[in-house]
Formats: sequence, structure tokens, C-alpha cells
Amino acid sequence: MKKICWLAAVATLSISGTASAQATLSEISELFMVGDPTQWSAFELVKTSDHVFFYQGKVEGGDGVSTGRFRASAWGADVVFNGPQVHAVEDKTLLSPATSATANIDYNNMEGGDKNWYIAESGNYRIVFDLDKAIVSITSDFSEVLPVITPSVYAVGDATIGGWNPAEGTPLTLDATNPYIFTYQTYMKGGAFKFSLRNDKEWDGNWIHPAQNITIGAEGLKKCAIEVFRGADLNDNQWTVSEAGTYKITLDLRNMEMSAEYLSDKVIANQLYMVGDLTNWSFQPMEQVSPNVFEATFDNCESGKRFRASMAPVWGTHLRPEIDNTELAIDNKYGLDIKMDQNEDYNWTTKEPGTYKIRFDLNKMKVSANNEPATSITEIIQDGGNATCEYFNLQGIRVMNPVAGEVYIQRTGTTVRKVIIR
Repeated sequence: MKKICWLAAVATLSISGTASAQATLSEISELFMVGDPTQWSAFELVKTSDHVFFYQGKVEGGDGVSTGRFRASAWGADVVFNGPQVHAVEDKTLLSPATSATANIDYNNMEGGDKNWYIAESGNYRIVFDLDKAIVSITSDFSEVLPVITPSVYAVGDATIGGWNPAEGTPLTLDATNPYIFTYQTYMKGGAFKFSLRNDKEWDGNWIHPAQNITIGAEGLKKCAIEVFRGADLNDNQWTVSEAGTYKITLDLRNMEMSAEYLSDKVIANQLYMVGDLTNWSFQPMEQVSPNVFEATFDNCESGKRFRASMAPVWGTHLRPEIDNTELAIDNKYGLDIKMDQNEDYNWTTKEPGTYKIRFDLNKMKVSANNEPATSITEIIQDGGNATCEYFNLQGIRVMNPVAGEVYIQRTGTTVRKVIIR
């Protein structure tokens, strides 16, 4: 038999004969709802602080005996029932915004049978599990802004690279100093999009929508309110891109707001990935050698090897040739045209065997090749040389005051070269 001692938000579990473990609500780092609303599979709750989680979405009401029931677990997927459960003190505890908006949380193995909360009336609800206070609460009022803590956000929609395929959502970049800020800079074609917190939940996950349908164009978007909830339970509001171009989108998940800046009608990329026979069909990051210019070298290539490029490591709308199997010669320094809106499975191919140094110049929208040995320095110049030049470090970041002895990418008009300052 298992012996359970309950004190405040602590459950001590003594497992007969073999092991002993102590489990507390404050140790839970992620929480999953399980019950009739989730077909008794684990549904990941949204984290709003270290020990507070919430569900926002539709719930079908019931009698608490065979319908409308739910509880939570610190374990997901197939092990959702393998450990102590976050559950009601007594089975069939009613939660209702009108009559019983809060209830106590118990946390143990539920010896003696299930102990679930239940909701009697169907509707859209926010259910909050506060593990610090050992309280669960329910409301149908969504006006209070709850921050969202998440390790990942993905852009999904026909305006994005992966289209309407949640598994190919484009990952946003988490700010290095602020865990609530995510950014997304990419070329977006016309179409709609929204955001998912996971890329492995298909449509039954937590999604970020605008509070109302919004169109984004060359004027950008100063600020709009955003909401997070299960699937499209509350609505299926989306953003629509009216003018193709490069956008920088910022999500503020503390204040639940989004802004968008229109950068250019041209492609501006901070990273690029090659994919094809040359990479064994995995996404290989290319080296950024100057702003919007990327290179990758492949030794001992055979002829007829296919390749293309993508601005994100996902399948979808990639940088492709206009005609399938367009051959790239090993010494084609002038380049072949790159197409952004080509949805067919078109690829370039290597024309002859040898070592290829492949360059994608997104400023000119050309892909070229060079088999000459690379020289590390183009020129040594004095004191920064021409003051009208722009300098970038080898990561492509602009440098306002170049330092003597360092290597930089120097750009003068359309001319780019690698230099060392003396």
C-alpha cells in the first residue's frame, strides 16, 4: 500500500518496499489538463508564472459522473496517469463562474478512486491552476491579461514558408535577455498567418491570435492585442499580409501585444539554409559573409546533385530556380536567377564533379559558384580607408568604429570585399 501524508501543497509518497520520493506542487514545471474536454489525453496548459498555469478554450458541460470532468497531471503524452495527479479534494467538485469559482487542489495518487472537478454548463472558459496557493479557479471573463511563458513560438499560414502545416511552422527567435519577447524577421508573401506555441500538436494546441482580424502592409503595425487559447475555440482571427516583403514582427508575451515593421519589398535574411542532395536533405546553415550574402563549400561533389535554399529550416516555399534541374557550373561566378514565389519542387543541380563554393547573393537574387581557393583577405587598408564605406563583422553585424587589426566585410556601394584594418 502507498502511504500519503498531505500538508498544505506538499504530498509525501512512500512506495512500499522499494523507494521513497517527495513530490510538491512547487516542483512542477509543466502541467497538462486531462479529462472529458481533452478526450482523456494530455493537453499542455499555458504557463503564466513559475507555478501558475491556465487553460483557455471550449469545455462541454456535463454531470460530473461521465461528462464534464477534468483534472491535471505533471506528466504528458502516454505517461499522463503514471504519477500523482493534480485533482479535486472530493470527486464531482463543481466549478462555476457564477456559484463556485474556486476550489482547493489536492496532489497525490488518488487512492480510493478518481477525484475530478467538473463543469456543468458548456462554454468558453479560462481555468487557472495556481500551484503556489493550491487553488483552481474558473472564469468566462478573459479581460485580464495573463503573460505567457514559453520556450518556443512558430509562425504558421500561407504567408509563411511552411504554409498551413503546423509541423512546418517557422520558429521565432527568443530574445537573449527578455524571456517574453520573440521576433520574426522574414520575407512574407501575401496571405494569412497566426502563431502556435508548439509544432508537434497539429491544430489541437495553444495558438496565438489577434484580438480581431488585422491586415498588415507597407505601413507596418504599431501595436495590437493578442490572445492565446486552444485551437480556434474562441475565434480564428488571423493577420493578413497585403503587401509582400520583408517584415520584422515582435511578440511581447508579457503584455500580450504584437507589432510589425515593414523593412523592404526585397528579401532581407539573417540566416540561410541549404537543403538537397548536397546536404543529405537536411537543413545546413550557410555562412553569412556579408549582409544578405551566404556561402557554403562542398568538396568532391558529383554532377547532378540537387540543391536549393530556405530562410528557415522547414519545408515549404524555398529559394528555387525558375526551371527545374537548372545546372550550376562549378565556375559560374555571374550567377543564376533565384525565385521566391516558386512552389514547385524545383532545384538547381551541379553541372560537373568537383569542389563547389556556392554563394547565394540575396541582394542580387543570384546563386553562383566558384572553385578557386578562398583567400582570407582581399586587401589591407590604413585607418579604415574610405570613410564612406560600411563595415560589418564576419557575422554580418554592422560596425560603426572598426578596430585596427580586425577583419571586416567592407561594402562600398555594390562592391563587397574582406579587409583587415591597419
